[in-house]
Amino acid sequence: MLDHACGSFTLTPWMPGVLREGVDLAPAECTAAGELLGELHHHLAAVLPPEPDTTVSHHRVPATDPRTALDAIDHYASLIEDRPAPDEFDEQARRFLRTRREHITAQSHRRPVGSTWLGPYGWMHGDFQQFNLLWEHGRISAVLDWDRLCFGSLLGEVVRAAVFLFMNRERGNVDLDRVPAFIAGYRAARPVTDAQLVDAAHRWWWDYLCGLWPLDWHYDHGDTSCDQFFLAASALLSWWYEHHDAAVASFTRA
Repeated sequence: MLDHACGSFTLTPWMPGVLREGVDLAPAECTAAGELLGELHHHLAAVLPPEPDTTVSHHRVPATDPRTALDAIDHYASLIEDRPAPDEFDEQARRFLRTRREHITAQSHRRPVGSTWLGPYGWMHGDFQQFNLLWEHGRISAVLDWDRLCFGSLLGEVVRAAVFLFMNRERGNVDLDRVPAFIAGYRAARPVTDAQLVDAAHRWWWDYLCGLWPLDWHYDHGDTSCDQFFLAASALLSWWYEHHDAAVASFTRA
């Protein structure tokens, strides 16, 4: 470990393996990935301290008010309207913001009740998805990029991981047959209830529906590196709007 003025650095061995798309995984590999995530949560709890007193988790604050989300949409729509020569991304963002407004308005009654996720809570990787998993000989050989290690809702990470692993980023659809296999693996390592899974799936979806952070980077900070995430999120949310019940139910079919 090297401590420097700008942070701490460590050197690890070069790990073998390749990146794979979650939609290409066999059912047994989906289950193995879920089980590994459960084991990671277990081992992180064993080596890291209890919840720090300084933890401020979005998992313990009320879900975003629809009006707040609509105000954010108005903010970015206004910025786009004021641009003298809108580019291709501006036009896409304008269209997707219009759709996002329709979805939030139509589903405002689905805003999660209460300010706390059902849990369980603990330390988690923070970005468990296909671009951070190396595979070799049908097994995960390494989990990369631990810079987002944090404390929060473990099932929030499970839901996020399942959606991002098994999502077609162009069409937005999630493979609802692979999700249960992944969840079965996680539950083999860490027992959780159906109620906890449904709560996490619903709350994660609502946060994702109301979140516009890539537009903050693009329009408020001039950083276009996350544009792709906004476009992928818009495709996913349109698909979820049409398949809401089936999407949530897939987390308890394991």
